[in-house]
Amino acid sequence: MVGAPKAREWGPWSVWKTEIVLGAYLPLFLRAAKSSLHRVFIDFFSGTTRNFDRTGQEIRASPWVALQATDGAGTRFTHLLFFELAPQALALERSLRQAYPNRRFHVVPGDCNLKAIEGLAWLKSEGTPRSGPHLGATLAYLDPDGLELRWSTVETVARWCTTAPAGEYTRRNRVELLILFPTGPLRRTLPQRGKKAASETQRLQVDTLFGNDEWRVIYQAQREGRVVGEGSWLHYVDLYRLGLKRLGYRYTSAIEVRNTKRVVLYHLVFATSNRAGRDIMSAVQQRARQILPRMIAAEQRRRAKGEQSMFDEEDEELIQIAADPASWASFFNYDPVPFNREQHSPPAEQTTLFDMIEVEDPTR
Repeated sequence: MVGAPKAREWGPWSVWKTEIVLGAYLPLFLRAAKSSLHRVFIDFFSGTTRNFDRTGQEIRASPWVALQATDGAGTRFTHLLFFELAPQALALERSLRQAYPNRRFHVVPGDCNLKAIEGLAWLKSEGTPRSGPHLGATLAYLDPDGLELRWSTVETVARWCTTAPAGEYTRRNRVELLILFPTGPLRRTLPQRGKKAASETQRLQVDTLFGNDEWRVIYQAQREGRVVGEGSWLHYVDLYRLGLKRLGYRYTSAIEVRNTKRVVLYHLVFATSNRAGRDIMSAVQQRARQILPRMIAAEQRRRAKGEQSMFDEEDEELIQIAADPASWASFFNYDPVPFNREQHSPPAEQTTLFDMIEVEDPTR
């Protein structure tokens, strides 16, 4: 018998992300899709059955949030598809079946990058070729811990049911996407100027994330000192958004999440072909800036009672953070453009031979 996987402890930024993405977005999505015959939620990294914050408070994992989501008038998801690695998947399905025996959902065990087509086939089997859930309003949530998400998986979801055999219908709109772009793990994979450059193995891993090697131009510019600092990582996000545009999405945007030390942790990337979806994105951005101040207010109440803290910062620093939402929740909805290395000047000092050797790519 497979036991339940070990519960995970979430820091404040994992809690904040879940409240933004699922607590804010799902009710709005369901409200916009209430007239659709089917409303589908796909979760590619479903996680463990139980999570706790630093205070010991249990936090709902994404499958539970999605199953409980409603627009406030009783509209819920009609079908839900979850992916998780085998041991966790078995425990997850057992737990969800016990709590929701009458809901239509399916848990796919294994690597979602390898099992995506199999899982999507289940949705297609749940109805007729002309009226099944594969044609309904669909939201896909892709929330990897690091660089696990392959671009090929994003392509599979984006192109799903956009063409069909004779006699079958195609989707009216592409699947809407909520993707955690792993800015923090990417930083750790791509050492900056002054440190040993990323190995070819690491570079190939990033190729898989983007589906090509166009990102290498940005990395070369970072290694040369042409683009530096926290803002330089936004170029990678823009490149990712351009890739989504190429897949046919009309609207893309991103929320930049920084921690209380002002360090970029990740970017939440949204993609939709529906104008209503674009409006929802703007509403979520406003909600994102409201949640952290409420979390900090709850933290102050805990500290006043002598209870366990969630944040590491002192009271005065937390007050400053809550008062400056633009510093930890920037929103980007401009049209991204390709990165042009020549538009960024190298630093004034002369590039050394050592720097040139570090930049060199043995595959080119």
